[in-house]
Amino acid sequence: MTVKNFAPPTKPDLPTNRRFASFRAIGALILREMATSYGRSPGGYIWAILEPVEEDYRPTPPDRPSHTVLLTNLANRVQPLIRYDLGDSVVARPDPCECGNPLPAIRVAGRHDDVLYLDDAGGRAVGVLPLAITAPIDDAPGLDRCQLVQTGPAVLRIRLQTAPGAAADVVWQDVEAKLAGFLAGQGLANVELVRAGEAPEQRGRSGKFHQVIALKRPAGRR
Repeated sequence: MTVKNFAPPTKPDLPTNRRFASFRAIGALILREMATSYGRSPGGYIWAILEPVEEDYRPTPPDRPSHTVLLTNLANRVQPLIRYDLGDSVVARPDPCECGNPLPAIRVAGRHDDVLYLDDAGGRAVGVLPLAITAPIDDAPGLDRCQLVQTGPAVLRIRLQTAPGAAADVVWQDVEAKLAGFLAGQGLANVELVRAGEAPEQRGRSGKFHQVIALKRPAGRR
């Protein structure tokens, strides 16, 4: 899920007697706009069905970050979405928005479970965002799909799916070098990269593909 602010237009050729308002849109690739907000609202008003849930898919109480959120959208009659697991954390407001809008309101907390916390050589945990670590290898020649699985505080298991006709060893050497270079730039040159024998896998009951799977760390340990 992403949150984007849309400011009033500022082009000089626009009429001066018209009033424009800024607004915020919340959406995802699977549904471009699932909530909007106006004025003073810090979150968004839901017009699709979003269900904040725990890891076991039980409802998350209001005013607490959810483990994930389920999306239902029946507007597309050809392929409706029913309780699609987005993998994002949201917070449902327990009270109406102060602006007076009666619709349910949420705040997007983000993908907490996908952030990698890798220990550097001194044992200090360094947070690494999934988009940051996968960006260097997204366009790697011969790579069809890649999945990074954290198996230890400073160990990443790399699952590769190469394109037809590509040399797997050559693709691995390229991916390994690019990941190692990125990690070194983050002060994580000590992180071990392990080539996995298995292919990337779907995850969870939803079957959604996660490019980065973080290690569950003990409570309070970051």
